[in-house]
Amino acid sequence: MKNLEKKFFSKHDPKILPLLRASVVGIAGAGGLGSSVAVSLARAGIGKLIIVDFDRLEVSNLNRQQYFWTQ
Repeated sequence: MKNLEKKFFSKHDPKILPLLRASVVGIAGAGGLGSSVAVSLARAGIGKLIIVDFDRLEVSNLNRQQYFWTQ
């Protein structure tokens, strides 16, 4: 896993990755925008994501969201 992680983040500035790993980001809403932002932050290396969304999942909205009905 460490080798994969090292390759995945090899383009990051070595000074920045520890800051990203130590960061906590809160996202209000996991719809079309919030779920896309969460995926981007996770791929960037953010250490912890807190996602809050009180809406119910609607089948008609799944085409805009970054998760599946089973999730």
